Amino acid sequence: MSRLDVLIQRMTVQRECLNFLMNELQKKNNEGLVAVELGLGSGRTYDHIREGLPHMPFYVFDYKIDCHPSCEPAPEYAILGEIEKTLPPFAEKFQGKACLIHCDIGTKDLDRDNKVYSNLIPLIQKLSNPGTLIASDRPLSAPWLESIELPKDAGKWPYYLLRVT
Repeated sequence: MSRLDVLIQRMTVQRECLNFLMNELQKKNNEGLVAVELGLGSGRTYDHIREGLPHMPFYVFDYKIDCHPSCEPAPEYAILGEIEKTLPPFAEKFQGKACLIHCDIGTKDLDRDNKVYSNLIPLIQKLSNPGTLIASDRPLSAPWLESIELPKDAGKWPYYLLRVT
């Protein structure tokens, strides 16, 4: 499969999964809740989610802003630096307030990713409430997480949808 086809497949899965989660959220009263993007990257998924949930406060975490200018979050919603250092105080401040968490900070180093993601689990739990929806590019496992089947039209790419129980 060409690299272009791989990228299209990955983007299709992300889009369909995020659309599914946003549709689920639109059925609920999410007043006072926030969305969280762990990993801004090029800003594509951030831009897609903020378009789908335009009235929701949406916080972004990354080392630096390095995306297309049209995808930049407002400065008050961009938390920059090492996620291991910036997420704990945010999780304390917004404890139980996240209705959507998109976690896309995976790299080509799976050992590194497993360590980082396992360290994020308690912080994700702190941010979450029963019903919080999570999309992740790496598997997340905890007794309070329930897997959600990917939408049928999503395609084939490793992507994970979860709900906090």
